[in-house]
Amino acid sequence: MKRILYSFILLFSVSAVFAQANLYEQLLEVNAEWQHRPVAQELYEAQAPEQLNDREAIARHLEAIQGFLLTHRPVGLNPQQLERREALLETLTPYYTEDWFPVNDVLPMRRPIFIDQYDHFCAVGYLMKESGYESLARRISEEMNYAYVREMEWPEIGEWAEWAGFTPEELAWIQPPYPPTGYFISSLGQGTNGNVLAIEETDAGGVMVGGSFTQVDGSISANYIAEWRPGFAGFHWVDLQCPLNSPVKDILRVGTTYYVAGDFSMHGNSSSVYMYSENNGWEPFGQLNGQVEQLIEYQDTLYAVGLFGWSPLGISYGVAVWIGNGWMMIGGVHGKVNAAVEFNDELYIGVDFNDAGSHVKKYDGIQFSIPGNTPIAAPVNDFAVYGGQLYAAGDFFDPYTADTFGIARWSNGDWENLFWATNFVAEGNDSSFYELEVFHDHLVLGGSFNYNPIVGILGRNLAVFNDDFDSFSGLSLVNEPVYALKETFNTSLYFGGEFTMANSSNINHIGVSDFGLVGIDENERVQLTLYPNPTAESLRIDWPEAIRSAEVLIRDIQGKVVMRTKLDRDQTLSVANLASGSYTLEFRSDNGGWNGTFVKR
Repeated sequence: MKRILYSFILLFSVSAVFAQANLYEQLLEVNAEWQHRPVAQELYEAQAPEQLNDREAIARHLEAIQGFLLTHRPVGLNPQQLERREALLETLTPYYTEDWFPVNDVLPMRRPIFIDQYDHFCAVGYLMKESGYESLARRISEEMNYAYVREMEWPEIGEWAEWAGFTPEELAWIQPPYPPTGYFISSLGQGTNGNVLAIEETDAGGVMVGGSFTQVDGSISANYIAEWRPGFAGFHWVDLQCPLNSPVKDILRVGTTYYVAGDFSMHGNSSSVYMYSENNGWEPFGQLNGQVEQLIEYQDTLYAVGLFGWSPLGISYGVAVWIGNGWMMIGGVHGKVNAAVEFNDELYIGVDFNDAGSHVKKYDGIQFSIPGNTPIAAPVNDFAVYGGQLYAAGDFFDPYTADTFGIARWSNGDWENLFWATNFVAEGNDSSFYELEVFHDHLVLGGSFNYNPIVGILGRNLAVFNDDFDSFSGLSLVNEPVYALKETFNTSLYFGGEFTMANSSNINHIGVSDFGLVGIDENERVQLTLYPNPTAESLRIDWPEAIRSAEVLIRDIQGKVVMRTKLDRDQTLSVANLASGSYTLEFRSDNGGWNGTFVKR
């Protein structure tokens, strides 16, 4: 698979995390084994952080280990072992300076890869090859290509390590897992101690973050809102001295002023909308009582949507407008509104209740109406305008109702459902798309779901939609729901929510990445089709006519190669002898590569 990345943009988006830690914490990001080396920790904690992308970080990790192991030797080595050890450690210099280590374009998470499809050896495999044990390295690749050294229990691995003068613990320390090709998910320091619900970019180049948290970066008090701010020493968290008494649900920047929304008036504050600026601090913006879900500018005027003026006997409103000296309720929507967006000079709103058969209404500045003949019959959580068309997101599974829709698109004057439930699996009792954001010609989806395609990349709580093919793909594996997405400066995508892990890395409620979507040339990829899928007997692979033959590798879920063969065009691949389960197929040709998955029945 050939990927073209704009290296400057990628470097910028990746370096943000590394600007905020000492060198030891950077190395710990690469390999958690550093935590078992207190002497090394003391040495590298005293060193300043460095500006590194993910490949450079791996190289720095290997360079640091090389220097440490050359001066710290295990007790009891004989002269021959010492000689082999030092000679092999010296061979690492061209390995890490020339970037010879593997590329992970197979898995959507950090994992070791002993030998990749381009014949790049991991550092431990490279040491084996350089010492004359290449056959052992290739056997390991065949049997457990994605395993950690600590998981490898072959006696011959221990015998080689002893012969070469290394301990098993040192080999585990040397071996890094590799991030997915093209992107690295960065934490924002130590993140927050509660859910992130809103993210807005700042004019300084950082982000303002709101939610249900009361602390950031492990020790800084922050009352529901804080700023991730760039500085000469890198990014850092700043407490904004917020006077609010309940979680922040939305943040909207207009110039240098930030409008912050929630249900503050229900918890002792004078309004549910406040304004903040660095010069003037905090002050209530009018007096709006109730629950604000979103703020939006429409026709150069500020609107709030949510639920206002509610009482058991009174009339509630879902939309309010700022009229210069206060808030005015707009009639026509008497219930909670979850989201709003401007599209074709009209304000579209997603309501939480069934309003005349629909959960979407539009407003032209004078009156509301229901768009389309096929209304959306379930609550709408968010909207996005992508590729010149309007998209709506909502629940796709709820045990208490059959009225769900997932993703819908406004097309030719009506709503078109784009959701294929066969690839999405419910996450818990209900599953939803909570947030949509356009990022580099892709529509990114955040929510509570598992994306488990027969062919393609897995995803949990983050996925991506491409309108070129009307296709979904997993974007990352995030352990809990994603509630907020924000594209910033066309280089990075921030994501926030309930999670504490992303792709096996500790990411406390907020992270940032370009997700490999920046500058990828989709036309350089080999487009293939696998069918039937699932299959019991045989698998057909359709590939472009320009490719006459290719090598195909099939790996099981542990990374073991269970089949390797060459195929000519129009040949069928027999998989009858494979055990039932999920497999990864690697397609290699002179024209490029491709990875997919299939299920053997």
